[in-house]
Amino acid sequence: MSPVETPAPRHPPHPARPRVDERVLGAGTGVRFTMLLFLMLAASGAMMLAVVTALADGDRAGCELAAGVDPDDPGFWTVAVSITGQAYAFEYCESLWAPAPPWWQLAV
Repeated sequence: MSPVETPAPRHPPHPARPRVDERVLGAGTGVRFTMLLFLMLAASGAMMLAVVTALADGDRAGCELAAGVDPDDPGFWTVAVSITGQAYAFEYCESLWAPAPPWWQLAV
């Protein structure tokens, strides 16, 4: 009987690669959490803009009424023309009754 020869492999064997455990990798939660933080920041920023704008106006409506603006007229040009015609009195009224917001409102 002749010994059975095994054929030699055609390609040399690859060196052993280190195995990566699948449990180590996240399931995309980092990206989801970052997107959640970004959306919360955008929503709170939009809300704070509305709050600060409402607080910053002061009594501007009273000064507009004193300048002769019709509150029932939704047009922009009527308001602009009325205020422009009374520019000095309107600016004085705003400086007295609708001053700039304090620094802490702008910082928040």
